[in-house]
Amino acid sequence: MESERGRGFFARVAAGETPDAILAETPVAPRYFQGIAFYDRAIELFEQVGDRRGVMSTIIARAYVDFAIDLHFRGAARRIEEIRKLAAQLASLSRESERLKVESHMTYGVQVFARAKVVPDLALSRGEEAHKHARTMGDRSLEFATAAGLALTHLELGELDDAERWLDRAAEGAAAEPTPLRARQLESVRGQIRAARGDAQGMREHLERAVRLATEQGRPAARCEALARLALEAAHLGVDRADEELLAVGERSAKEAKDLMNVLAGHAPWGAEADAALAQVALARGEQDAAAEAARSVFFALHAAHVEDLFLRIVLPAAAVLLETGTPEEREMIHLRLTIVTALIAQRITDEEVRVRWFRGPMGRELSRLTGGTLDLGAMNEAAGEGPSVDFNENDTGLLWLLVEGRTNREIAAELDVDETVVARRLAEMYARIGVSSPGEAAVFALRERVV
Repeated sequence: MESERGRGFFARVAAGETPDAILAETPVAPRYFQGIAFYDRAIELFEQVGDRRGVMSTIIARAYVDFAIDLHFRGAARRIEEIRKLAAQLASLSRESERLKVESHMTYGVQVFARAKVVPDLALSRGEEAHKHARTMGDRSLEFATAAGLALTHLELGELDDAERWLDRAAEGAAAEPTPLRARQLESVRGQIRAARGDAQGMREHLERAVRLATEQGRPAARCEALARLALEAAHLGVDRADEELLAVGERSAKEAKDLMNVLAGHAPWGAEADAALAQVALARGEQDAAAEAARSVFFALHAAHVEDLFLRIVLPAAAVLLETGTPEEREMIHLRLTIVTALIAQRITDEEVRVRWFRGPMGRELSRLTGGTLDLGAMNEAAGEGPSVDFNENDTGLLWLLVEGRTNREIAAELDVDETVVARRLAEMYARIGVSSPGEAAVFALRERVV
């Protein structure tokens, strides 16, 4: 479903390898280092002419490039916070009103980033801060965006009353300065909250209204997005209730969304969202081959888009289908992928109370169910750099690295040029030494203890 190179690249980032070491092996490396050299020269020139704003602007641009892998793969919240602080320093060269505006929009940027990378504690704190600034400035657009983002974050935590409270605040901002986009977004979030409450009629009412608004406004991309969202929510409720009418709504909406994707440019995730809905519908009807094929399409589409956001609302239903209908190799790979994702999320959320809330929420519970609930979240609080309690030699480390890359026993045997039974024996011995029982648990151990 993903190339060996792609799986290895993700695993290397997840294992903490430095960006420069990874970039050096990619085709973009020469342009990257050339760009860094240009930025450094620009900083030098701005310093020579005494242009402080030019210096700070270039430093911020350089930081975005330099932190790229940390930002997009590891979800390194501290990196975006560092950029925000740099921007605040730049704003200090301006008037107070300009400083607040820059700070507010950078804080909102942190909120958006944190939501995409599943860092809910940061999404909540920065979202509330940006919303407060927006109200102070009377910036209705920012007020709406931050409140809607907070509603979605609470929705992902399963905190539906809080989600509705923030959505009401978003609606207040939209009512003051209404736009077609805000009207569609309000209907979309309302529909998702209704779905989370198990209200199928309310879900359909709001999400179908979002589809109609996009159609009336002549926005094919917005229509595709709304259809895909309707498809996924209808399919999910249809499966839970064994409701053929909802399954039919999910199937019809997904097919319409996929037809629209054929004429839209770019790699938006809506096609993958539609395929995730079709996978659930097919499995509910006992069509296992069709379900597996649709689920595979989800991962192919997300991989082809070259995006590193987790898209858990799309990935989790597709993964659940493949864990039931896929080949043994696919099931093993999916389990390992989800286990690593779980470990990364646990490491990213620094607020322990929010971490507990997230893993008790709908996505956290589903991750736990799909991975067998084997991840020791308490161990994720151990300080980095303490090292493993078990001694490892070079062969052990190499074996763990191959597990982190998602290799099967057969692939490991081919890589090491040994018999598959030798690999099975060595893995069994290692599992016993480190106290795990599966490749996924071993991979998490390797990442957590920084063995690889």
